[in-house]
Amino acid sequence: MVPSDDQVQSNVHQTQAEEQPLDGMISTQGDSATEQTFHSTHDHTSISEEKRFECVFCRRTFNKLTYLKAHMRTHSGEKPYVCTVCDKRFAQKTYLRIHQRTHSGERPYSCMECGKCFAQKSSLNVHLRSHTGEKPYSCSECGKSYAYKQGFNTHQCFS
Repeated sequence: MVPSDDQVQSNVHQTQAEEQPLDGMISTQGDSATEQTFHSTHDHTSISEEKRFECVFCRRTFNKLTYLKAHMRTHSGEKPYVCTVCDKRFAQKTYLRIHQRTHSGERPYSCMECGKCFAQKSSLNVHLRSHTGEKPYSCSECGKSYAYKQGFNTHQCFS
């Protein structure tokens, strides 16, 4: 279920803006989907490890208000970060930075084994399987293993 703009705005107002001091505060969901309250955490243990901010739409929790606000964009569909080259929009600043590498040609992640370079760390990690022989995808029917998800997804086993 995608929340309405009013619901998202209501949640943002109720979680307070970043200007509010958040030390010693914990966000918990109330009885209604839009009720957001703050409680003192002085009686909680291990506060630093606690996830203190909860999304009122999916109940996912975060340890920083900024992470909750970024997550809320998945519900609202808001994409405030715009590529200046192609006008593509992104919900997260990190995704915009990764995308900008397609225009700049930057490939900051290189394989120590063969020197091949990649724009994304995840692509390097997948590539490393070509050197290690790791095959994390295996068929539960026949046991055949694959290094790459694409090969596994196209595998059709009729045993």
